[in-house]
Amino acid sequence: MSAFKSVKLTLSPSSELRLSLSASSVSSQILSVTLLKGSAEIFGTELGLTTPLPTSSSLPIFTYYGCQLLIHPSEVAVGDAGPKNEIISEALNRQDDEDIDEVELEGLEDAYIAEKDGDSTITSINIVNTHAQLEVMRDAARRSLASAGEAAKEEGNLSPRVLIVGDADSGKASLMKTLASYALKVGRQPLVCSLNPKRAIGGLSNVEGCLSARSLSGGFKDAAYVDSFEVSSASGAITSPLTFYYGSTDLKKNEGFYKELVERMGESLAKRERACEDKAPSSPNALNEASSGIICMASERVDAAGVKLHLHTIEQLRINVVIVLGHDSVYNKLQKKFSGGEDKVKIIKLPKSGGVLKKEAAVRSASVSRCARSYFGVEKAGETGRAVITKPLMDLDIIQMESVAVGGTMLPVGQAQVSTNVNLKKLDGLGMNVIVGICHSKAASEYNEGGNAESVYKGAMAGFLRVEKILEGDGEGGGRIVLMSPVEGTLPSNMLICGEGVTWVNG
Repeated sequence: MSAFKSVKLTLSPSSELRLSLSASSVSSQILSVTLLKGSAEIFGTELGLTTPLPTSSSLPIFTYYGCQLLIHPSEVAVGDAGPKNEIISEALNRQDDEDIDEVELEGLEDAYIAEKDGDSTITSINIVNTHAQLEVMRDAARRSLASAGEAAKEEGNLSPRVLIVGDADSGKASLMKTLASYALKVGRQPLVCSLNPKRAIGGLSNVEGCLSARSLSGGFKDAAYVDSFEVSSASGAITSPLTFYYGSTDLKKNEGFYKELVERMGESLAKRERACEDKAPSSPNALNEASSGIICMASERVDAAGVKLHLHTIEQLRINVVIVLGHDSVYNKLQKKFSGGEDKVKIIKLPKSGGVLKKEAAVRSASVSRCARSYFGVEKAGETGRAVITKPLMDLDIIQMESVAVGGTMLPVGQAQVSTNVNLKKLDGLGMNVIVGICHSKAASEYNEGGNAESVYKGAMAGFLRVEKILEGDGEGGGRIVLMSPVEGTLPSNMLICGEGVTWVNG
């Protein structure tokens, strides 16, 4: 056991420190990692020297040239991130490293170093090589788009449109982040996209049950490109990613509806891409984004039905590169499908990193809570977020998306069913902790005035709310509901939409 409040470790070149954190550490970020000497990266992003990084998940820290790291409690770094911090200064002056096998720190369940002859080097080199292949495609796309000639129009956009496929806990999100980070390092501006409703990713899919995309150049801010959402708060403008609400974490519950949302995502991304392509010859920023492509994380389905869903995604998002993480069956099926055909889709198989671990339910739940707390501005479990909104229930139009059942009807009463996958059901109230999407005002108007149900359940969400409290009614006015909001101010509309079972307990 370490005799100090911190643990200092030296990593040799081409090695990786792998930290496995407890659920409490994931949730509260009680541990931090500080780079003392050398260079290291997490998911392709370099660590700042002597700058503590709070750890919010089980992290792989890789170094190409060797480094010295410090693992320590997060609170010791608050307010002073430089070498004057007492614990960092003490570590820099300490002569000997600790034995990693004897390390015990609160929140740290396991830690080990994968040496350069192990799988960490193989995985990292494969990722770098994959990035290099994508860069070749980006360069070709840039040359073609810049020419603005007829040949360019016939060729189409040659930029890499990447789909990452693998089962649960195979490292899809980690690879997406790493490839995006490498692209940003060399000045690219790719779009990142998550089509996995079972995974919440901070800054992208902030709550479960979503399909989301955003530009790394600053979000979908231009309403001329796609549906966008900007709201103002005391701290300034907040722009959400483009988000469609599936309303469940169970992909088997309604595969048809999932495919409809993938089609909508494809339409929106294509609309943005066309706008960038039109501006590309005269706008360096548009040219950069149009040639940078997209990096998309698929759902975690790898069964026969899952492969069909991936094929549907490849078609709708015009994917031209598929990366399969450590799954021979899926790789062989996709390779057979696209080998020798007219569709120019490259299938790449990468090994699953040895540092990828199956997440326990408590760790997965803590990760979801961390994303939700970040989105709603909740500093500690149980506390109120940055804003709450109290509304009379009678002022809200609350609609629940249900999987189609025999005899199901669309709302409002008497309207013909327009989808074979979704019924809309009017609700008088909501349960505690339920996550609801906010419909855009235009979508709400189209539904209320013209009965356009698709504008509601297939439209991009303006944001999300969480049911904080339910207040009893007094007299004829009915009850009131207290909603946790990511920002202060007026709701874009009073039409809220919920799915089947997406909740967040702030505890």
